Amino acid sequence: ISEDVAVITAQGGEDFWITVHNGAIAAGKKYNLSIYIRRAGNDKTFLDQSNAILNAVDNGCKVIIVAPIDIAQMELITKLKNKGIPTIFIDRDIGGDREIIIKTNNFNMGKNAAYEMAKILSPGSKIALLRMENSLSTTTEREEGFITGAKEKGLIIALDTYIGTSVGDARVNTKKALENIKEIDGIFTPNETTAMGTIAALRDLNRSKNIVHIAIDLSDYMKNAIRTNELYGAFIQKPFDMGYLGVEAAKKILDNIKITDIETESEFITIDNL
Repeated sequence: ISEDVAVITAQGGEDFWITVHNGAIAAGKKYNLSIYIRRAGNDKTFLDQSNAILNAVDNGCKVIIVAPIDIAQMELITKLKNKGIPTIFIDRDIGGDREIIIKTNNFNMGKNAAYEMAKILSPGSKIALLRMENSLSTTTEREEGFITGAKEKGLIIALDTYIGTSVGDARVNTKKALENIKEIDGIFTPNETTAMGTIAALRDLNRSKNIVHIAIDLSDYMKNAIRTNELYGAFIQKPFDMGYLGVEAAKKILDNIKITDIETESEFITIDNL
């Protein structure tokens, strides 16, 4: 069976990517397009995702929607374009020959996270930036935005380290990082997996209630942590919209309608509006 549009997402954020898929499927039904869905197994290597793209092409997909993992994939995207197969990027951008990018302003989300933290913590407070993976543009933009906002508000980043792409790695590495630093007033985590691993680590260390933890993305696990005051709040993207708008843009490409980049919204969730 030949598919029309491929939606190939990344690893790191189970609920987020499932919601992207749901949005894509909903748009597929509206526009009568068959959707080929795959998810990369590993965010540390792009090869798994690139193989999924090639499999989608073999399945007859005419447009590829992908959350690219590595700049090295630009070569593949160019080859696809030369074959007449356009690519739409969602959530993250590596540049190159993609048609458009659909994503949230990640830098501003990170900066706004620092601003929200500064509403609670006074200037001079010591905070931790627990990063995901240095090769991922999405989380890197959020991290850089957070650094900018923290400096503007006079917060001191006393810990800046990478904790990994899985919840398990994040939990272990956060515990190691925090065991030797007792004075931490706030923590920023740039995605779902880093947030969940950090929540678990803070529970292990019995430090959940003393630290203002602000994250990006929101899983059920994180919602419960907000309810129990173990996570102060989280900026959420609109992953359903991202998937839906991606397929809608693919439909326009197939109909030879000109399209432009799309910026999706974000919202800050706390116990007050959960």
